[in-house]
Amino acid sequence: MNYVSDKHFVISKNYHGGALVVNYPWDYTYTLAPDNDAFIQHSLEYSTYNLPMYNGSFPQGITNGFDWYVAYGTLQDWAYAVTGCLDVTLELSDVKWPPDIQLTGFWEDNRESLMHFVKSARYGINGLVTDAVTGDPLAATVTVAGIPTSVTTDPAHGDYYKLLDTGTYDLEFA
Repeated sequence: MNYVSDKHFVISKNYHGGALVVNYPWDYTYTLAPDNDAFIQHSLEYSTYNLPMYNGSFPQGITNGFDWYVAYGTLQDWAYAVTGCLDVTLELSDVKWPPDIQLTGFWEDNRESLMHFVKSARYGINGLVTDAVTGDPLAATVTVAGIPTSVTTDPAHGDYYKLLDTGTYDLEFA
């Protein structure tokens, strides 16, 4: 947790088995996450390219965690709450412990989804915050009006990323 807390991850995922779905926060409350729209877009970016998932038993292959079942202390909730990283849980198979022979099929089902998942880290807004005189990177907070979760720049590089649905937004840099 200390390692992750010190980094500026934009997106992350963890893999499970036992269902075929992209599960996104929150898992512990019916209140939607402040970035719920971005989570839905991000989750669809994965499931759309995995036809067994997209056409499976969950609508469009995605679910809000709390809507599925209540869980406390999940990695995806912690990552989002503490670091601002949009973390999702990828449930890759309805079978909890599938046989090794199915691994190639899982790779085929998920390869394209993974490529689009990585690309989605650049959706929304991103950029650099630098000193106007020296050009050195600056530590800053970027806030989108109406969304209570802000993102911070990586002080070593000055870069920031905030996943947002298509639209017009008012931004504050501090």
